Amino acid sequence: MKTYLAILAALLLLTACATAPRLRPPVDASWEARLGGLRNKYGKPLLRERDIDKLRDSGARYHQITKLMALRSRRGDRVFDGPSLAWYIGQKGTFEFAQHLADKHGYQFTGYQIATLWSYGCNAEWVDKLTDGSSFIPCFTSKQLLQFAELGGTVEFALQASETIKGYCGWLSGWHIVRILRLGISPQSLSQFTALRNYNGDRLFGNAENLVRYLEAGGNVAYADSLRGFDGMSIYRFCQLGISAAEALNFNDTPRPNAVAIFTTIDDNDEFESKASLRLFHAVHREYDIWVRLADSEEKLAAIVEDVPAADLLWIAGHGRRGSILLGSESIDDLSDERRYLDTTDSEFADVLATLAPDATIFLDACYTDAPRNGIDNLADFIRGLAPGRTVVAADYLFSHEHIHVRSLAPLRLEFIRP
Repeated sequence: MKTYLAILAALLLLTACATAPRLRPPVDASWEARLGGLRNKYGKPLLRERDIDKLRDSGARYHQITKLMALRSRRGDRVFDGPSLAWYIGQKGTFEFAQHLADKHGYQFTGYQIATLWSYGCNAEWVDKLTDGSSFIPCFTSKQLLQFAELGGTVEFALQASETIKGYCGWLSGWHIVRILRLGISPQSLSQFTALRNYNGDRLFGNAENLVRYLEAGGNVAYADSLRGFDGMSIYRFCQLGISAAEALNFNDTPRPNAVAIFTTIDDNDEFESKASLRLFHAVHREYDIWVRLADSEEKLAAIVEDVPAADLLWIAGHGRRGSILLGSESIDDLSDERRYLDTTDSEFADVLATLAPDATIFLDACYTDAPRNGIDNLADFIRGLAPGRTVVAADYLFSHEHIHVRSLAPLRLEFIRP
């Protein structure tokens, strides 16, 4: 009888255990108190209550948490904050992986980045090969590495892409590799572009940035090959602007009005490649027979204008000052080479402007060119004096193409709306 009762009691106990709600891992009350008591140098808690809850639910041990919290970068900054630590430990991230990145690449990686790389299944060897700049693999920054990992990038892809470019148009950066991978272009397909040469047998794209931008603009091998008389920057800009190969090679004069659009070769903030700028160009392109060129000097600017007889619109795009438009200098503040600017000393430009239609519009697509200048002519007024009868459209402040309202296209009339 006693045996029977003992068995029955054991069964009841097992049933009760099976049906009882699951409890969180037992935690010493002092464990939470000690974590809650950790402070940064400003006296604020390192861990929020919800971070502590997540750490408790993960089953992490106190010494595991404090070891990771103690990790410092080479600059002495704490690697993990509360949220990144809770996420990393919740994913079963190891101290060894975090320590390796903090010790070897501490100047690059935050706790959030370490946790993100761990979540993508990256290991220390993968990180090392893509960040130490050895072999033929370009060095990735931490941000680029995260983007590469998110896209499923491999060391083999980076190596093959880099070797394909090496010797053609210079060294790729990690950012170039990320962008090529995002486009879905294989190293094998990339090699078709690196085989392109101009008529002199030189590489068609002068640097990796021009080639990658051309790919991002949807450029193909056939289009680039048909324009081998141009440099790589011109080819990708033609493609980006929607200029056909036929339009780039020869000006086709139809009954539509004629336009000349000249862009600077230096656009450090990519304003002339912005969506708003491209929208404006495409609207003009639909209304005009248009001749597009890049110019880095006054001489080239003048020659381009004279290519088109009696143009109804002259569009000069470059970064501006009150008295000048940048064409090809490395910096808008570098005035050492006057040939790289169209400015208020270029009175000989009057002969070029005389080739325009008598009622032509001249659009100075540059900031400040119509701004007051203490009694001295700004560039817009100077051009008005050189081209009587023509309408000069210009802005008197630092504007974005988002600020431009089109009142009419032919003739071109614009309104600059201050934000």
